[in-house]
Amino acid sequence: PIVDEDLVFSVHVDAPGLLGDEVRQQIQVDAAHEHATGAGVVVAVLDGGFDLSHPCVAAHLAGTGFDAIEQDDDAHDIGNGIDDDFDGIPDAAVGHGTFVAAMVAAVAPDAWILPVRIRDDEGFGTNEEVVRGLEYALLMGADVVNLSISSAQTIDSGVSRMISTLRRSGVAVVVSMGNQGWEWFSDLANKRDTLAVGAVDAFDSVAPFSNYNTRAWPQQPVAYAPGVDLHGPLTVDGRPVHGTWSGTSFATGIVSGAAALALEIDPSSLPFDLYHLLESAGDPVWGPAGEPMDGLTRINLLKVVGQ
Repeated sequence: PIVDEDLVFSVHVDAPGLLGDEVRQQIQVDAAHEHATGAGVVVAVLDGGFDLSHPCVAAHLAGTGFDAIEQDDDAHDIGNGIDDDFDGIPDAAVGHGTFVAAMVAAVAPDAWILPVRIRDDEGFGTNEEVVRGLEYALLMGADVVNLSISSAQTIDSGVSRMISTLRRSGVAVVVSMGNQGWEWFSDLANKRDTLAVGAVDAFDSVAPFSNYNTRAWPQQPVAYAPGVDLHGPLTVDGRPVHGTWSGTSFATGIVSGAAALALEIDPSSLPFDLYHLLESAGDPVWGPAGEPMDGLTRINLLKVVGQ
């Protein structure tokens, strides 16, 4: 099974802008939009808990996408109101895909987002569903694939092969490192065909929950992005609302948006070139103990667009 474990969100009555003003300034969102907005780029978000009607994401979607679980052409899923996995939280993953998609849209507002449901309303799915979702993203001509999920303990060979196929086909695959606070990666991230993303706080320190690395695996492309108390859309009791959420999932959405900006500037960029740009076009990152993490950076969108 696959399950993601991002930190609990909080709901606000007001409707703050996507990301939040401080984060937008931290990664230079508005200044970068003077040079690129992701126009013409397709980002496939493979996730779950999509509210495709939420005003924050509806205008950015390339149709209703694909449901790799039910195997139909509608990724919409706002839950059934039942605690199916008996964890005390009904529909625990509802809104997760919506929030990730909104992070992509905040960074690349003119990119098209292709929603692909590979997890149910509690956050669970199978490797077979991931493969179906990856196959669909390739078929539909996605330029970037966002995987804000964790895999089974040992990555399925079918998933691994499909990720390699996507990369060889020119598709960038951006994955979350995970939220265990380990000096290690999730299985999906521990693969050279992907760009692994960790989360930092407002001070560019690795978030306490974020997995991270200290360049012990120099062959693995790595980038960091804000992932603490990000502002975005939520769906609660079937209603579209706004709030904050934290996790490497949402930092990954930011980096996927950054990939869209870079591809608008240079549509011919191959995945490894794009990974190198995204892991180097940033500002210094500080480790869990306040130590400098040499060679690792937090994404800076102005640098991504070459300014």
